[in-house]
Amino acid sequence: MARSSLAGNTTDLVDDSGAVLFSLVRGEQFEYPIILDFLERADVEGYEYEAVVIEGVNDGFGQAPTNILTGGVQVTLGTRTAAYKGEWDAGIPTSFEEYVLEDTTYYKRRRGIGVYSSTMPSLDPENWVEFDPSTLYIQIPKELSISPAWSLNPEVGIPVYGFFELRVTEPISSTFRHTWKPIRGLVQILFSPTEIVPDL
Repeated sequence: MARSSLAGNTTDLVDDSGAVLFSLVRGEQFEYPIILDFLERADVEGYEYEAVVIEGVNDGFGQAPTNILTGGVQVTLGTRTAAYKGEWDAGIPTSFEEYVLEDTTYYKRRRGIGVYSSTMPSLDPENWVEFDPSTLYIQIPKELSISPAWSLNPEVGIPVYGFFELRVTEPISSTFRHTWKPIRGLVQILFSPTEIVPDL
C-alpha cells in the first residue's frame, strides 16, 4: 500500500461550506432558519444549541475585522425548533409553527392556533408548507445591534462587524457527546436612519 506525504493532504474529514455573512440593518429583529442536515428529526429536538456573536475590532472604515474586541459586546442568541405533532390526523389540533408527517413528507402549519383540519396538508397549501424537520431557528434580536452599545456605531456606507458561531451538542445521555460547529462567520450591521429619527 502506497503512503502519501503527510503534508499532501487530499481528504477533508470534517468540512463545511464556508463562512456565512448575516447582514442586518441596525435595530432589525428576525429569525433565520438553518437546516442541520446532518441531524435526524428526533435529534433536533433533543440537542443543545448555542449561538453567539462577539464584537470585532472595527476600524471605522467598514473593513471586515480580523480579530475580536477584548471587552467588547458578547451576545448569546436565542434558538428554537418547531414542535412535532406526529402523523397528521384530522382529530388532532395544530398551531402555527407546529409540524406533522403525512406519508413520507413533513408539513408545517402556516397559521392558526389549535386548528382542527379535515383537509390533508398536501392538499391545503394555504395553511401548510413542506418543512424540513432538521430546521433550527436562530433568533436575532434588535438589541444585538443597539444595546449594549458597540464600540463603534455603523455610519452611512460604513458597517460594523461581529463574529458569529453556532455550536450543536448531543444530549447528555449520549455515549460520547458529539459537538459540531457547523455555522461560523460574520454579522454585518448597517446604518439605519430610523434608529436616529425619534418616533412621533
